[in-house]
Amino acid sequence: MMRSIFILSALIALAFCFNIDVENAPIRADLFSEYITKYNKGFDTKYEYNKRLVAFSQNIKRIEALNELHKNQTSVRYDVNEFTDLTEAEFRKQKLMNYNPKRFEYAMSVLKEAKYVDEVKSVGDLPEEFDWRSKNVVTPVKDQGSCGSCWAFSAIQNIESQWAIKKGNLTSLSAQQLIDCDIKNCGCLGGWPHVAMKFLADNGGLSTEADYPYCAPPAGHCFSCVKNTTFCQPWSDYCNRTCLTAPKTATLSSFEFVSSDEEVIKAYLVEHGPLSIGINAMWLQFYSSGISNPWYCPGEKTAIDHAVLLVGYGVHHGLLGKEPFWLVKNSWSKKWGEEGYFRVHRGKGTCAVNQLVVNAVL
Repeated sequence: MMRSIFILSALIALAFCFNIDVENAPIRADLFSEYITKYNKGFDTKYEYNKRLVAFSQNIKRIEALNELHKNQTSVRYDVNEFTDLTEAEFRKQKLMNYNPKRFEYAMSVLKEAKYVDEVKSVGDLPEEFDWRSKNVVTPVKDQGSCGSCWAFSAIQNIESQWAIKKGNLTSLSAQQLIDCDIKNCGCLGGWPHVAMKFLADNGGLSTEADYPYCAPPAGHCFSCVKNTTFCQPWSDYCNRTCLTAPKTATLSSFEFVSSDEEVIKAYLVEHGPLSIGINAMWLQFYSSGISNPWYCPGEKTAIDHAVLLVGYGVHHGLLGKEPFWLVKNSWSKKWGEEGYFRVHRGKGTCAVNQLVVNAVL
């Protein structure tokens, strides 16, 4: 029972969220000096400094426009963060997934093989709020660094939670092992969580993060499309090795693909644990807090370019009335967003949040 889930086209550079004239944005050298100090930024050349200053100044204009646009519609707040000196293209390259037609075709074929869940018994009899973090089955927020490895983090964090629920042992697992080993995905150049789950089911499982630590690469220096090889040297001692020799701790047999019906997703989440999901995420570059409800998602609402972990849901009662939301764990460190998490509107498929929902089966 397959639905038409995401029409993933080549994601071209678009004006972020809506067309804002940023070419003539005023240069904000005063704010940039404070920014450099706060985020410990350093630039090797005057050219690089000026490039970052222009990007920062243009992004300040975007942030101001975004907050103005949403002030009467949602509780979301956009603000300066460590990504504010990146252009849209740089942010996408470092944090999101690149579209690759062959990988996409293979990912769709894997999805067709999965069990599809469109009914859950507990629909209609659920609490107003639910958060798996209170059950001690969610590991601390991780940091993927300047690497499009969100797919690996989304997959391993889903497996971490499943392992904790089923086995009573919360353990951080190795994203790097997937980046190094899974040749159907492509390391820092992107991939799909459900493809990673199939790889792990077929290849004996996953090592712990302690046994196989993460290689946090500088921008543009770590990618993998070759079995047993990454290209991080000399950036890390962890990256040049045979990837399948580390001891395996967590194993799985398959994965399930969950309905796009958000009531079914909610019930499945409560019954089964945190879920791996895809989302259209360009709007997250400046997210700070609150419930985001973008009226526009670059690449359209069905284009998925980021993978994260769905851990809960709730309803915010505020000046704007009731705002139902999903609670989502990101992999951009605790310094980003709401201590590494974000909230997004629940109930209308906001930015493809309901289009690729999968869960590992141990």
